[in-house]
Amino acid sequence: MPSPKTRAALTEEHAAFVCGPHSVIASSSSVDGLPSMARCLGCEVSADRRSVTLVFHALQATTLLRDIATTGRIAVVYNEPATHVTLQLKGRDARPIPTPEGAEALAGRHIEAFMGAVAPLGFSAELVRAVFLGAATPVAAVQFTPEAAYQQTPGPKAGARLT
Repeated sequence: MPSPKTRAALTEEHAAFVCGPHSVIASSSSVDGLPSMARCLGCEVSADRRSVTLVFHALQATTLLRDIATTGRIAVVYNEPATHVTLQLKGRDARPIPTPEGAEALAGRHIEAFMGAVAPLGFSAELVRAVFLGAATPVAAVQFTPEAAYQQTPGPKAGARLT
């Protein structure tokens, strides 16, 4: 596996996309290959665009956090509900980290922005809050280095690796 310093950074466009008000689902698996997944409450990309920090509702992501701590594997899908534009990032060095300062505020901003993004599609704020388990607390965080990115928008290019 290449070291984080030799991996390519996310493009500015991809970094902006993953931080948008999208549906964000992260997944991993146990050492036995059993899948786990959880909805993300927010995403931040480092200034050099080489690492991604995800925020989760800690109670909703218990199994995912355990699997990430054990295997380091992660796949994250970012989907823009209005257009179905979808991007997937994968990494093998994911790890739970101490909750960064401002993580709860990030989660709150993400939920509010997501409500705004899906309201024109007919989804109520009450439904969005229920999906996100009400309040965005307690939160937990995971950090990883994207080592692969894929176009996952439905259509003929779905699954194509991005360079």
